[in-house]
Amino acid sequence: MGNESTRAAYRTHAAEYTRILGSVEDMHELDQQRIRRWAAGIDGQMIDAGCGPGHWTNYLH
Repeated sequence: MGNESTRAAYRTHAAEYTRILGSVEDMHELDQQRIRRWAAGIDGQMIDAGCGPGHWTNYLH
């Protein structure tokens, strides 16, 4: 599988994942607050290594 076909397959499944499970913005406000508190304690860079469609990364950005 080439790079472009891998990206295309991931994009397809990322959209499906988000459609089924929702986004961080769809979560209860208390859960969003927990994520923000957790992120506030991070000192340095983070990596989102293939754990879903990148919705946490997008939210934290």
